[in-house]
Amino acid sequence: KELEEERKISAEQQHELQQRLEEATSRLASSESEMTAMMSKKESKLTKQLQTSEKAAAKAVALLDDKEVEVKQLQEIISDLRETMKKNKIEEEEAEEEMDELHTENEELHQQLEKLKKENKQLATKLASMT
Repeated sequence: KELEEERKISAEQQHELQQRLEEATSRLASSESEMTAMMSKKESKLTKQLQTSEKAAAKAVALLDDKEVEVKQLQEIISDLRETMKKNKIEEEEAEEEMDELHTENEELHQQLEKLKKENKQLATKLASMT
């Protein structure tokens, strides 16, 4: 009778433990399922964020490339302008030299003209006195 009683208690305990085990297993499976869904959701969100970041980075790189091309073009323009300015300065200096030479030549011609006018006047006076 006692043995039977112990078996009964033991069977009940075993049944109770079995139920607890099944509940715990069920909760574990449910938790794992929730965790997997959560992880999948987070992974999807992170993937989206990563794609957005990559697009932004690609856009920034493209913009940077465009700006580099623009900077190179501007540098070429500046270089060309400097070259043109240098050329213009040389041409200006040459024109000034030529102008100075022409001015000097003009003054010399003026002096020659005055001299010739004097000589002409003298010759005219001589001619007038001869007649």
